[in-house]
Amino acid sequence: MQLTYVRFWCLGLAVLVVDQITKSWAGRFRDGAQKYMEVFDWDGFLSLNFTYVTNPGASFSMFSDYPEILTCLAVVALLSIWFFRQALEMDRLPLQFVFGGICGGIAGNLTDRLFRGGEVVDFIDFEFYFIPAYNGFWAGLRNFPIFNVADSAIFVGVVFYLYFGFQDARRNQAEVASNEASAEEV
Repeated sequence: MQLTYVRFWCLGLAVLVVDQITKSWAGRFRDGAQKYMEVFDWDGFLSLNFTYVTNPGASFSMFSDYPEILTCLAVVALLSIWFFRQALEMDRLPLQFVFGGICGGIAGNLTDRLFRGGEVVDFIDFEFYFIPAYNGFWAGLRNFPIFNVADSAIFVGVVFYLYFGFQDARRNQAEVASNEASAEEV
């Protein structure tokens, strides 16, 4: 038996498990007197809190009125990635990690939609300020959307997929230029 996709399955499963464990842990802020936990605050420049919220929609609460459609899209995305794995070149090691993270993230949020009342649990709450303003305050992203481990895995996977895609395009462009130069010499 060939274990071609073992890294894909391992990372996908790891993301799913860590996502569900952290969401269960974050659930303690749902009903208690403490609605959030401050992890750190760096002089008002950067802060991290754990704040329990649920979201029936996708990123930035988009499509909140259509959780059933988002559930179906998640299933279609997972099946499409698996059925088109050869076209996506998932036999390449870096892309196994990329798609393992993406699929683990999709599966984590899909698990919430199926078993947590159709809503996704979010709890990682960043606030950061990166531009010094004239009045001594920092300007920046105060109300950054609250997210979870699954969202992070999807985002990181997409960023690396784009990176590898650009690297492949650059490599292919260099090969074409090299072949054209060789053909001109002949």
